[in-house]
Amino acid sequence: MGTVSLFMESDVASRLATYLSEQFGLNSDVYEMLVRIAGAEEDILDVARKIERSHASRHVYRMLMVDESVKDVNEVVDHIVQRCDDAVIRVQGYPRSTEEMLVSLLENRVQLSPKQFDRVVNVVRMENRYHVGVFPAATFYRRNPINANLVSGAYHKLREALLRFGVPVSDTWQVLDVGAAPGGWSQYLSRRVKLVVAVDPGTMRVRADNIVHIRDRAERALSTLAQYAPFDMVVCDVNDDPRRVATTLVQVADLVRPGGHMIMTAKLVYRSERGVKFLIKEATRALAQAYTGLDTKWLLANSRRERCIHGVRG
Repeated sequence: MGTVSLFMESDVASRLATYLSEQFGLNSDVYEMLVRIAGAEEDILDVARKIERSHASRHVYRMLMVDESVKDVNEVVDHIVQRCDDAVIRVQGYPRSTEEMLVSLLENRVQLSPKQFDRVVNVVRMENRYHVGVFPAATFYRRNPINANLVSGAYHKLREALLRFGVPVSDTWQVLDVGAAPGGWSQYLSRRVKLVVAVDPGTMRVRADNIVHIRDRAERALSTLAQYAPFDMVVCDVNDDPRRVATTLVQVADLVRPGGHMIMTAKLVYRSERGVKFLIKEATRALAQAYTGLDTKWLLANSRRERCIHGVRG
């Protein structure tokens, strides 16, 4: 097997590049909506399979593996025809206009099918060149289906946060979920830990034997929450100014054991880069009263106006 390049199409390309570096130690280049990695074909296929099985697949729309580069579209067509013989092929192109053009040029010269195919043809037009690859159908990337049984997409946010921050979740843990409704984070936690205490005056859309819902605001329910302490972790994904959220998490910190974990989503109410930095600085300054080792990440699962903060109870 020779050297190949793998282009991954994503609307969070820069964040995906950071994820690949953290999780797999991969160096990558970012071009528009594409993240490119290169290496031996066997290694690249292994990475592609790992991504396909991971939560990151929710943020990768297509994967296009290539091993040749030409200047002219006619060379692309000739290259595909020569390599495909009598095979039925599926064409993937970036940008989409390139795909549409190639389908039009190839439809009378090869057998095309978007569903039943023997080989996949990948073409990426970038910087006045066409990068081309023809590979077996088994290399075609299929995104993981969206789970319709989840309360909300926030489920995946916490899943990624625990992975990216290296939180060693145990099935013996008790976790406090502040501002829990409608229950996306509680739903995820209920499948990983012994007990979830969800505190929120709103309605929870999730039910489980190991979820206790306290219908109140956390700062007003400290004595009730203390009955379930100590907690191994406190989490919060509430839609509020991160400075107020940080203040609440400091108020409940005495209920978290020393060495316990804290994860919160910072909802960025300011839009400018300067404003974002200010909010994160102010939130972490407040959190530092009770938590150490504070770290902020822009997760794949975060929106453009979110960041996640992690700390450890001092």
